[in-house]
Amino acid sequence: MKKMKAKTLLPLLLALALGIAPVDISLSAAQRCLYNPADCPADLTPLQAHEIVLADQPWRVDLYPSAGRSAFAQGDWPAAIDYLTQAEALDLLDADGLHTLSLVYDNTGDSETAIQRWLTLLDDPQAPIDHLPALYQRLLNDFRVEESLRVLQGWLAREPENAAVWVQLGLLQFTQSHAEALRSLQTAATLDPAYQPLARQVDLVSAQALLSPEAAYQQLTIGRELANQGYPLQAEILIAQAVKADPNYAEAWALLGEMQQLNGHGDGLMALENAMGLNPDSPLVQSLLAVYWQRQGDAAQALDFYRQLAQAEPQSLHWQVELARATADSGDIPAGYAIMQAAVETFSDQTQAWVALADFCATYGMEVSAVGLPAARQALLLEPETPQALTAMGNVLFALTDFDSAQRYYEHALEIEPDSPALHYALARVKVQKQQPASARYHLQQALTLLPPNAALVTSIERMLESLPAQ
Repeated sequence: MKKMKAKTLLPLLLALALGIAPVDISLSAAQRCLYNPADCPADLTPLQAHEIVLADQPWRVDLYPSAGRSAFAQGDWPAAIDYLTQAEALDLLDADGLHTLSLVYDNTGDSETAIQRWLTLLDDPQAPIDHLPALYQRLLNDFRVEESLRVLQGWLAREPENAAVWVQLGLLQFTQSHAEALRSLQTAATLDPAYQPLARQVDLVSAQALLSPEAAYQQLTIGRELANQGYPLQAEILIAQAVKADPNYAEAWALLGEMQQLNGHGDGLMALENAMGLNPDSPLVQSLLAVYWQRQGDAAQALDFYRQLAQAEPQSLHWQVELARATADSGDIPAGYAIMQAAVETFSDQTQAWVALADFCATYGMEVSAVGLPAARQALLLEPETPQALTAMGNVLFALTDFDSAQRYYEHALEIEPDSPALHYALARVKVQKQQPASARYHLQQALTLLPPNAALVTSIERMLESLPAQ
């Protein structure tokens, strides 16, 4: 043993005699870790390895980018910013490193700096683009139109065959040029025929809107159509332009309030009250205020507006149906039922009247078998392949606890209207009753993907998802 110790000490003594310092074991381990992370000891992180090497060799500025990425991976935001900004100042940071730095700023809450860094990367063909959807959505939600357009144009420079991005570009270009917007939508339709109906319909509505010389009317009309097509954010931007162009346009204020509610930009009441002050007799203003109060759970105020609408337009089935529902929601279900029956007698030739009666019976538990079921059959007799009639029959059968039959009608309706979140939700309810949680979860998740984030149904879906047993 003594001989072995002597042999071990001899090289060290020789090294000291020659003036050669022994190698620091931690430095050696850190260097190996940098070159091959798999060689990192269990108690040494890549960030620590960088720090050890840089403490010993401060001239190794080439390690700053990888040190910053290691800090980012560990969630050490101050260290990541320190290393990456030093690398950037020395022109050592590539596009991927700049992207990482943007992510760091975003994680620290400095979203504005993150956004500006990402925008600088738009023209770099080497920059990653996986962040662009979220960046675009963030800018759009904040109404930063010019920057949103920059993102879309930079995105298309990298992916010119991406039809979905062409659609987004076209919809946003309505804020600046209707002609350019329509060209972009046509490009999308050419790349993907699934967008042809959208392009045709928006083209038709745009042509009708441009018959008026009023810019406010043009933007409002196109904005309403974008909302109908499922693009509420773009719709809100255009309707806000209509309000700016004509601050006395009551209908524009009312629709702006509606879009603000849908997009989570406040409750929209101020805009709706502005509309009411400008034109209290407008059916659109009254109807959107009624919807607002319904969403607030104030059935009494909603009922007042529906009474006015039903009296002003007695020839409208829609207002009679809404009056019946609002009356029932206010607590007087029999009175609402009587209004609904009277509406069906007046509009018995219309499928929607029978659909409304069937839905009313199913929703409020009024004469479901005696009246609701025959009403659903009459709707199907008039229009056997409409999703509305099929759904009404499904609703009645669900209320009668015939879940297998309800499922068949809902599934048939979904074949015709595959992007209906309401039908996915209806099927989820059936699956819950049939104790099929996996299938229920699937339909609920499908519904969530199809709904705007602030839709009223989202809360019900999220609650149902929480109630399902864990997978």
